[in-house]
Amino acid sequence: MKVAGIDVGSTNIKALIISPTDKGKIYTIKKPTPIIFNDEFLDIKPIVQETISLVREIKDKYDVKFIGFSTMAPVLVLVNSDLDPIGALMYNSLVGSEYFNMFDEDLFLRINLNPLNAQMVFQKILWLKNRYSSLFEKIRYFMDLNGYIFMKLTGEIKQDTHIALEWGLLDHKSRSWSEEILEMVGLKDIVSKLPALVEPTYNINNIAIGTVDVVASALALIANKKRAFASYGTTFCAGVGSDSPKPSRSFYNDLFLDYGYLINGCNSMYGSLIDWFKSNILKESKYDFKVEEVSESAINIIFLPYLQGERSPIFDPKASGVIYGLKINNDIRDLWTALVHALAYVAANIIESLSQNSIEIVSYGGLARKPIINIVSSLLGRRQYKINIEAAALGAAIIAARAGNVDIDFDSIVNSSIISVIEPVEKLRSTHMKNYEVFKNLYLKLRDLFQTF
Repeated sequence: MKVAGIDVGSTNIKALIISPTDKGKIYTIKKPTPIIFNDEFLDIKPIVQETISLVREIKDKYDVKFIGFSTMAPVLVLVNSDLDPIGALMYNSLVGSEYFNMFDEDLFLRINLNPLNAQMVFQKILWLKNRYSSLFEKIRYFMDLNGYIFMKLTGEIKQDTHIALEWGLLDHKSRSWSEEILEMVGLKDIVSKLPALVEPTYNINNIAIGTVDVVASALALIANKKRAFASYGTTFCAGVGSDSPKPSRSFYNDLFLDYGYLINGCNSMYGSLIDWFKSNILKESKYDFKVEEVSESAINIIFLPYLQGERSPIFDPKASGVIYGLKINNDIRDLWTALVHALAYVAANIIESLSQNSIEIVSYGGLARKPIINIVSSLLGRRQYKINIEAAALGAAIIAARAGNVDIDFDSIVNSSIISVIEPVEKLRSTHMKNYEVFKNLYLKLRDLFQTF
């Protein structure tokens, strides 16, 4: 009985099909995610159409029985009375962040477990209400991308509790929409526009609603809580499992099915920084820069890559990009090197603040390659197991298997997917430690100045 996990990411839509009766054979399908923006608003129609087409393909071609979903971090979808999307806002959109100073962060930490941050939605809803009042009047439902896809496939208007927590509107104890938070932010009147809440394994006709990609990835890689995971993708995310919540102003607390809580951190830009550099800095340059060709040796330039604010561990929408240490003899190749090294420093900073040194790391993603992954392991003194499987799609398949009571040895799938072991190198650590400390302290020195821009 085949199961499949579909991960709708910001770069690709991936399907992972597992056949437990065929020696656990795995099939993978990958299609580009059609990302189209209209100013601040994302057009999700092409994404939904591509995803539904993929569902039909894997059902017809592979005879898949159960399907689960994973979607990129919260995408707030605005749905009209005809149940059509009239706009969507991405998780890293900074619109409405000026409202954060108006509300009690301690209340969010107590009820929702999370610090005020850009991927919440209440500030986006307030922004819409005040700036686009005519559009706001047309909204019948506020949904997330996974809930909207689920509705299109099943006809039911639901939202999973895990993403509702990331929205900032869930009471983690009751797993219901928090009236206290909604009242505090002045949005109690939108309760009727919020979908009914269900768990990620909730399914109709063998389609499980699923959850957010970071939780799905963790389900695939660290269910035993003995490992941390690190995702080197369009954004960087890392997390560890915990029996109890750990409210913090530095990290997210996510629900983690029956494993407890997932303590995790994600940044605002990662792989997208490379796209930005090549599109805006290189332009017509003769150079064709590749990440894996960057020297592992530290240079005397530090790059703060906060071009769109930053999430973990500083949660500062006002943070900006900075190039520090630039001298007359530096050129564009040095800027490229500093950017790639900064990606390593971002990852090391999140992992270092998040988990104990004794926990090994399972790593994956398009940027889990040298020099980034080597510098990270060396700075932290931590071994990393690099895998070549789509972790979020695998986690979505786990949700599908749970929904259908299908027994699959997912640990064996992960272990067989390890392609390399990255050991820390002391010489590399000593080379980068000075720069890494400057990188961390530079933000602290500039934090107050960022608030004036």
